[in-house]
Parts: sequence; structure tokens; C-alpha cells
Amino acid sequence: MVNETVGTIDYKDLPPLDAETTANMSEEVKVSVLLAVIYFAFLLTVTIMNWTSPEIMKTVLWGGMTVTWFATSIVAMFMATFIAWLHVLYYQSRVAKHIKNSGEV
Repeated sequence: MVNETVGTIDYKDLPPLDAETTANMSEEVKVSVLLAVIYFAFLLTVTIMNWTSPEIMKTVLWGGMTVTWFATSIVAMFMATFIAWLHVLYYQSRVAKHIKNSGEV
């Protein structure tokens, strides 16, 4: 058994990323931020609707579930799933474009 001391690496000591990785990370951040803004805008809209139109948001749909609970549970879950699907779709198209451009199989 080899007894090696494990140290930490300061991020300043790491080499800079190559141009392709930098571009990929930049695109990934842009897509992620956009999708997060859409999701949080929906949640903010539900909050504003609760404040400005409580009579609508307190409407009981079925089994005691109000419009607010429906929006923040069922609709938000579908939105999160849809956003994840869009993210994966975007990632797959980027990978396919990379494979096509590089000639890899």
C-alpha cells in the first residue's frame, strides 16, 4: 500500500481551458441561465397572481387542490421536465454538430 499525501490544487495553478471547452462552457451557461430564468419567471408569476388575484388562485379544482397548488406542483413539475428535455436536446444537437464537424464516428 502506497502512502501518498493528497494536497489541494489552487485553481490559479491550473492551465487555461482550450478554446473549444471554453466555448462549450459558455454556451452551456447561457442555456442554463435562460432556462432557469423561464422557470423562475413562472414561479414569480404564480406568486404575483396569489398577491393580486387571490380569489382566482384559491379556486378549488378537485380534492381540495387550489389553482396555486396545482400550478406549483403539477405544472411546475411538467415545466421542470420540459426544461430538462430542452437542455438534453440542445446538448445532443451540440454533440452531433461536433461529431459531424470533426468527422468522428
